[in-house]
Amino acid sequence: MAVISNGTTISFAGTAVDATDISITASSTAVDTTTLGAVLTTAIQGRPTVTGSATIHMDNARALDLAQKFAGATPTTSAITVVIAASGAGAGGVDFSGSAIITGFNPSWSSDAVQSASVSWQYTGEITVARA
Repeated sequence: MAVISNGTTISFAGTAVDATDISITASSTAVDTTTLGAVLTTAIQGRPTVTGSATIHMDNARALDLAQKFAGATPTTSAITVVIAASGAGAGGVDFSGSAIITGFNPSWSSDAVQSASVSWQYTGEITVARA
């Protein structure tokens, strides 16, 4: 298999694959608490949401394994670990791990030995962030 990653990997339910273009986004809504007749709007922070996306790269066997895991209409909840490798020797990296629902899996099949897919997920609970 060709090496196309800098050491950044994502593990979905025990299947580890190389990854590029990783994005992890944390956001929340603002809940309006303005009282009737108030001049200024007031708000409090709503529930936070953390989502992620990446382009993953794998050999044919792993591509088939992931396609079988994520096929079907029912969302799949899996343990997801994202290991982001920092550039430079000995620079270390960061692990983001937690349970998530896979919200998108879009493979691109080619005749090459390396297959790619865009994948997106939403974390369903607490996320552990640690130095790799």
